[in-house]
Amino acid sequence: KRRDGVTPLYTHKTANQKIRRIVDVFRHAVSEELVPPSVLDALRSVKPVRRGKPGTRDCKKVEPVTRAQVDAVLPYLTKPLASVVELLWLTGARPSEILRLRPCDIDRSQLPWTAELREHKTAYTGRPRFLNFGPRARKILENVLLRPAETHLFTPAEGAADASLRRRASRKTPIWPSHQRRYE
Repeated sequence: KRRDGVTPLYTHKTANQKIRRIVDVFRHAVSEELVPPSVLDALRSVKPVRRGKPGTRDCKKVEPVTRAQVDAVLPYLTKPLASVVELLWLTGARPSEILRLRPCDIDRSQLPWTAELREHKTAYTGRPRFLNFGPRARKILENVLLRPAETHLFTPAEGAADASLRRRASRKTPIWPSHQRRYE
């Protein structure tokens, strides 16, 4: 909070994004000849807001989760989702990277197993991104690698099916005979 007790609305990063958006709007207006080019030139001369500038707030640094936090969450997750969380912990991958994996993406010809990702957050830099799978990660992957090569390792349908089985197992009331016949 500032001295006057008011919390600034934006971080310096958000303020700069909003400034760029305004400049883009005026750039479009100049291209449509709705505004003279001198207005756009004047807007481009606005300096970016620096970190710590009065009127802005700083973001809290996001710390990594601890192993204890991961272990506390795992019992509440479906088996497929728990496997994903474990792989995230063991590989340091992003969720989208693990969820896009297919058996054909993983090179199992040598240890450690590796996966070269074609699509990833920093693909625009032109540098490849590799995931390495050590012994614990390989043990998790062995359970899901038996599927066809072009299908994803983890699917929402499998998570939903596992959640349904867990709910059915913890059911307190008896199952209706019609449901029992359907399950059989």
